[in-house]
Amino acid sequence: MSHIKDRLSDYHDFVKKLADDHQMVLASDVMDMIEQIKDDLEQDEKENGWIPVSERLPEDDTTVLVSCKTRRGTTFVRAGYCIDGSWHLNCEGVTAWMPLPEPYKKDQMGYCKIECPDGETECCICCTKQDSCQCRCDDMDSYEYAEECKDYEVD
Repeated sequence: MSHIKDRLSDYHDFVKKLADDHQMVLASDVMDMIEQIKDDLEQDEKENGWIPVSERLPEDDTTVLVSCKTRRGTTFVRAGYCIDGSWHLNCEGVTAWMPLPEPYKKDQMGYCKIECPDGETECCICCTKQDSCQCRCDDMDSYEYAEECKDYEVD
């Protein structure tokens, strides 16, 4: 998804080879590189879900995430909606938008197969007691995500 990261890695290898061979980079090569990075940035933005307002607007009265700028030029993200091409939110200019993600649903979370002696229903990694729990699973510190534990199940 990061075309820019891939491109910069390619450029690093290209310039390293030139340096190793004691060659120089031409200004025209640098200009080409800059244009390619700009194209990659545009592609990355399209792939990350943001839709430029110049391409299209959301359906009327549909709440979406918007990327907007303040009068001072600061870019931020907030929720907003558009009706008949007019944005209804407090910012200077909307540059792009994306649909809202699906809301969190607790029943989509998994659970630990090991029964907690303290009666908790979540696995130790997700448990709100964390370090203060005396019944804490010994494996808790071995995993960054609950899904990595062999005793964690998802319905």
